[in-house]
Amino acid sequence: MSAESDIKDLHAQAYAAYQQGRPTFVACLKSSAWGFPAGQMGAWMDSIDAIESVGWQLGFWDTTTTPGGASSAFPVFRRSQGTPQDRR
Repeated sequence: MSAESDIKDLHAQAYAAYQQGRPTFVACLKSSAWGFPAGQMGAWMDSIDAIESVGWQLGFWDTTTTPGGASSAFPVFRRSQGTPQDRR
């Protein structure tokens, strides 16, 4: 799976949760899934942009690292007060 298809899937999940009226949305972002070297956050930034584009606002963020060195982030989003700008 490529970074682009992962982001499209994440966008679709965030959009569906927003349309269902859920008050929060949690994603699991893994840097190793796309093979980026340590410190490169471009894929995570694209993921956050995709989620926020449908009306979510980042509220909290936590990360973890596996014994093998793979990093995962768990951003928690809340519904924004404005109108969602869906860029699908």
